[in-house]
Amino acid sequence: MDQGQQRSSVKDASRRDSELTNAPRSQICINPIPVAVEILEDSDVNTDSGAEGRLKFEDVDREYKDDVRAAEANLQAILKMMYIPDLEMTPWEHFGMKQSCLAGVGLLSRLRHRKISCTDIRDHMENLACLVDLISQYHPRSSGYVAYLLANMCQALGKFAELLEDFSLKRVTDWTKISNHYVDLYRQTVARPKTPEIYPSVRLFNDPRLIALGEFTSTHCAKVGPNDVVIKVAFRKKRPIYRKRISHNRKLILNTTQMGCMVRHPLFARVYSAFSTDLAYLSVMEYHCGLDLDKLVATSQALPSMFAMLVVAQLCVAIEYLHYVGFIHRNIKPSNILISPMCRIKIIDCSAARVCSGIFSARFLSGFRRRTSSEFSDHESEGDLSFLAPEVIRKAAYGRAVDWWSVGVTAYQIRFGKLPFRGNTENEQKARILKGEVTFQSDPRDKQFLEYTDFVRLTLKKNPKTRMCSRGYDEYKKHELFRTLSWRNIETRTEFLSFPPISTLLEGGEVPTKTVPQDFTPDSTIITNFLNLKDTTQQHALYVFCSEPMRTLLTVPTNGASLDPMTDDFLVPFEDAPYKFRDIFKATRMF
Repeated sequence: MDQGQQRSSVKDASRRDSELTNAPRSQICINPIPVAVEILEDSDVNTDSGAEGRLKFEDVDREYKDDVRAAEANLQAILKMMYIPDLEMTPWEHFGMKQSCLAGVGLLSRLRHRKISCTDIRDHMENLACLVDLISQYHPRSSGYVAYLLANMCQALGKFAELLEDFSLKRVTDWTKISNHYVDLYRQTVARPKTPEIYPSVRLFNDPRLIALGEFTSTHCAKVGPNDVVIKVAFRKKRPIYRKRISHNRKLILNTTQMGCMVRHPLFARVYSAFSTDLAYLSVMEYHCGLDLDKLVATSQALPSMFAMLVVAQLCVAIEYLHYVGFIHRNIKPSNILISPMCRIKIIDCSAARVCSGIFSARFLSGFRRRTSSEFSDHESEGDLSFLAPEVIRKAAYGRAVDWWSVGVTAYQIRFGKLPFRGNTENEQKARILKGEVTFQSDPRDKQFLEYTDFVRLTLKKNPKTRMCSRGYDEYKKHELFRTLSWRNIETRTEFLSFPPISTLLEGGEVPTKTVPQDFTPDSTIITNFLNLKDTTQQHALYVFCSEPMRTLLTVPTNGASLDPMTDDFLVPFEDAPYKFRDIFKATRMF
């Protein structure tokens, strides 16, 4: 039967047959997953618009309705299979599972709304493949599990994806071959001997001193290694009785381990290790000699424009990086930011963060921008009310845009010395946030006033779809407020301008200062003494993390081994890179 007979139900069959006959055929590449790829022809760049994708879906659905329904059913089944959290998962595996689920949910939503295109499927599969490559650099065995999830997704959507590609006049990817490749990768990794996770002994830490107390944690500074590196150790008591609190505790420590795996930027306090003792979960983090930004604002009333601008610029870079590696912070505020005497900031608390869709590919993926304003509908409300975005208060869908709202509130507070939305009661404050009207006290001596207030207004837009950076992260970089800045310097330099009030308020210089009230009486649920803790071998892999410097310290003989500084990652510009699987096409079209 010829092509015209096969598509007799389609009105434009002859035209499509002619286009398909004249379209270039593709060849199967000898090397299945190339590390380096060449530039594709324009026809294979993933740029089909939403409207075009909808039309191609309608064509496929009209002629191959059973295949479309099968793809939807397969995807639903795969998602149920995927999301099975396990205490013996590594943090890498759990993060890969969450990214795979987010990709699957995104594709299922697009399919049900009849908006899905072959570009959507290509982008998500490529992104997960790049995540597999990333994880394999740090924890090869965990990459096998993520490869297994990717193989299942390719198998579930393969036939449907090939139809979409074919109807879009693109070369047809051999999704079966890709699935088989990642199944083989999975088998290779699980065949390797499983090595136990490494974690330190609580006795490794010397000269511990209590420096802070939170609602659920106690924080200490201590010294580690022969070079006496000062680190910060947070205790969070295990709660074996109250199921709700167990969930909350585990969620917070899981955030620590996952952030330790993924976040390697100098603007964030790095995680050296996470593990548990007989009584508590411990998080070992970088100690940063800096002043709580909230304390600085309370003392100085307001920061000069130049200093406020430098703080906000660094904060923007940090949030952009965090979003790209797959996290929403959800608790950006001055009290979670430390600032050095030379105005270098460090974000120190990411316990409220949640995993969101990240970008692990070298090229920018179109679906990422779509999810900035709306990715979750779980009605969760994390963080300080004063910094919550309107959509969170309304319990509406939210996305990464909530962090840009918090950036705006922070920018307002550090410059003007007060919150933009205040109220005598919680309900009154919520009403003002939902109303979203911001007023500014002008300063005729401040040449940057208009630029600064314009930036704040753009970040405090009630509609997350029109908020700063919802259309792209270049929006903040191109704003007039930052026109004189070098973004590379903002990201990499450790010193900017001297601000004497910071040095004055630090009082102890490099010595950690205690912020616990003298009349404090320890609560029985908070552990405040290192001596009360004992090592245990009963560790859950999900809550264990060991960074490369800590691993070196623990595994190298003690004749000189020290806790070395962390290796930093920086933002890398996206490339005009080709489709990752562009050399795994079928030799001929489907028809």
